[in-house]
Amino acid sequence: MKKQVTALLCLSLLVLPACNAGPEATSSSEPAPTSEAAPQAMPIEYSDSGYSEAPVQADADMYAMDTVMHFRVYGRDKAQAGKAIEDAFAEIKRLDALMSTNQKQSELAILNRTGTTTLSKDNAYLLKRAMEINAQTDGHFNIAVYPLVKAWGFTTQKYNVPSEETLAELLPLTEVKDVHFDEKSGKVSLAKKNMGLDFGGIAKGYASQRLMDIFKEDGIPGGLVTLGGNTQLYRSKPDGSDFAVGVQNPQDVEDYVGVIRGSDEAIITSGIYQRFFERDGKKYHHIIDPATGAPADNTLSSATVICQDGTTADALATALMIMGRDEAIAFWQKNADRFEMLLIDKDNNVTITPGLQDRYTPKDRPAPEVIAHGA
Repeated sequence: MKKQVTALLCLSLLVLPACNAGPEATSSSEPAPTSEAAPQAMPIEYSDSGYSEAPVQADADMYAMDTVMHFRVYGRDKAQAGKAIEDAFAEIKRLDALMSTNQKQSELAILNRTGTTTLSKDNAYLLKRAMEINAQTDGHFNIAVYPLVKAWGFTTQKYNVPSEETLAELLPLTEVKDVHFDEKSGKVSLAKKNMGLDFGGIAKGYASQRLMDIFKEDGIPGGLVTLGGNTQLYRSKPDGSDFAVGVQNPQDVEDYVGVIRGSDEAIITSGIYQRFFERDGKKYHHIIDPATGAPADNTLSSATVICQDGTTADALATALMIMGRDEAIAFWQKNADRFEMLLIDKDNNVTITPGLQDRYTPKDRPAPEVIAHGA
C-alpha cells in the first residue's frame, strides 16, 4: 500500500523545497483509486522550514476517500506541527467514515441501501450545499448520479460501458427533486427505488475546508493540503508570501502548465485525464453528465476553480467540466464575484479569468487567453 501511495503522489502533487522556483503543490484531477482500503496515514516527516517565524516544517501523506492526500504545515516546534498533522489525519478518517459509499456503515451507504436515514451535521450541511449548487448550475452538478457512476464501474473499478437502454432506465433515478430532505431533523429519503447519492464531487472540498478550521484551532501560522485534485491554502507562508500552486498539464501528468500564486483559498481542479478506462480504443472518464448518463463530452480537459470556500470550489469545478468551455465562461460572467477559474481545452490551450492575470505565470508557453467580463 505504501508503494501505491508514493507512486500516486508523484502524479498528483509536486512538493519542492522553499528555495526552488517551482510550485509547492499542483492542483490536478484526482488520481484513480488504488483500492477500497481503509484510510492509511504515512509517517510525518520534519524538516527545517527556512523561516524564523515558524522554523519547523511537517509533511505527511495519506490515502483516504479513494485518493492520495498530502499535508504540509509550519510550526514553532515539532509538537505544534505534529499535532496539526495528527488532527488532520483524524478528521479525514472521521469524514471518510461518514461519506464513503463503499464503507457499509457510513451514512451514505446506509441511505443508498435502504432509501432513508438521518444525517449527521456534516452530511446534512453537505447535502444542503449540494442541492443549492445543483440549482445554481441548472443541474450540471448532481449528487444523485450514483446509479450511473455505479453502472459505469467507477465505484468498484469493475469498468463497464452501459447500453443505451440501461442508461435510459437509470436516468429517471438521478433527479435531485426526488431527494427529500428535512433540514431541521436531518432526515433524508429517496423517492424511487435504486436511487443513490454520491458526494464524490464535493466531499473532498468540504474536507479541505474542515482542515482549515483545524489548522486555525491548532494555531499554526500557515500550511496547505492537497486531497487528490483539491489544493487548499491555510493563510500564507510564514514570511507572509504567497504559496505557488501548479496547475497540472492534462497531456503530461508529471508536468504543469503554469503556476497560480495565492493564500487563504481553495484551488481545485476537475479533469478527465486520470480517472478513466479504455474500451475498444475509446477512453471513458469518470465525470458523468447527468443529462446523458455518459461521460461529459465537450472540448475541456480540466477546469480549475479558485475561491475562498473549498466546498463551493469542488462542486463548481465538476459542474464547469460538464458545462463545457462556452457555457462555463457564460456561467462565470454571471457569477464573476464568486470565483476565478482556469480552463484547459483538449488542445492544451489555457483560458483564465481577469482576476488571475497578475497571479498566474505560464510555464514555457504563450500567455493565456483572458475572458472578458459579461455585459
